[in-house]
Amino acid sequence: KIKISIPPTLLISSIGIVKDYNNLLTIVPGVSGDLVYIIGKTGNEMGGSEFEKVFGYENRSVPQVNKDIAKQNYNNFTKANQKNLINSAISVGLGGAAVALAKMAIASQMGLKVNLRNIIKTNTNIKSSHILFSESQSRIITTISPSKRKNFENCFEKKQLSFIGKVIKSKKIICIMQKKEKFEININSLEDK
Repeated sequence: KIKISIPPTLLISSIGIVKDYNNLLTIVPGVSGDLVYIIGKTGNEMGGSEFEKVFGYENRSVPQVNKDIAKQNYNNFTKANQKNLINSAISVGLGGAAVALAKMAIASQMGLKVNLRNIIKTNTNIKSSHILFSESQSRIITTISPSKRKNFENCFEKKQLSFIGKVIKSKKIICIMQKKEKFEININSLEDK
């Protein structure tokens, strides 16, 4: 018989009132051609990450929350959504931007062409693996219609908003990394995993 103990874990839940369900956002991008953004900065915060669990220590920097910047970004996100500028959104959590983008692509069965060189970083010495899998807190990936680009961008501080690409028809994620590295992955293979 094997006994496994789980340490006590703090659970915080929050409840909000949704006045109109038509204002709820989905993780499913609307149409091909929609633009993809990341709200918030990406750091090389890999400590305790899913990436670290699989591949071992990259660094021991545990994700930190800057409450003032997080609050400002969330408030700006809410204002942009109230103005109907956002088509879809997903928080960046476990697995980082790579997993969030994969979830969007799988849910929509549409591809994404993204240039992760455009992501605003907390420092310049971030590896490609960190950009993909960092679990830096308080980030949101959004898609918007190209016609709403200027209004959407005006809702955020320039140092907190990264335009990274667009939704495409083909069922694959095409990702351009630092140093012009590039890879493609088929959505079907992501679903299988």
